[in-house]
Amino acid sequence: MSKLNLDLSGVTEQSTSGYSMIPAGKYGMKVVKTEVKPTKTGGHMLVCDLEVQDFGDHVSKKIPYQMNIVNNSPEAQKIGLSQLKTLAIACQVKNPNAIGDSDELITGVEFEAEIILETVGDKQYSKVKWINKKEGAKAPSGESKPQGKLPWEK
Repeated sequence: MSKLNLDLSGVTEQSTSGYSMIPAGKYGMKVVKTEVKPTKTGGHMLVCDLEVQDFGDHVSKKIPYQMNIVNNSPEAQKIGLSQLKTLAIACQVKNPNAIGDSDELITGVEFEAEIILETVGDKQYSKVKWINKKEGAKAPSGESKPQGKLPWEK
């Protein structure tokens, strides 16, 4: 046995999620990964990894952005689809009214996001409060067209 005598009170525990804690504030971000996951209530959510583009030590850090796209609660689904359309507009998806694949959000276009800190139990997380199109960001070329079955359809 080795004595350590270490004071870890000022040390943040290591993240096991692959996501980072970033301070509250406004950031330039872009979508770098998307995935549809089941919810605990039998619905589906779209999880987008957002990566910081323009803030010193926080460049390249990632946080998740979750949107209910199929939910038993019509209100939760309405909010989630509204968030998705806002993100599609901010990412300058060619047709934000017809997204055929979640990867269409990975356009490389930077947008603005306000990040807040949320506490759940004894842990604090970075959470997206709002997203907005960034002035001067360059739009991608190509057309978005829904095709085939959706991931949650059998």
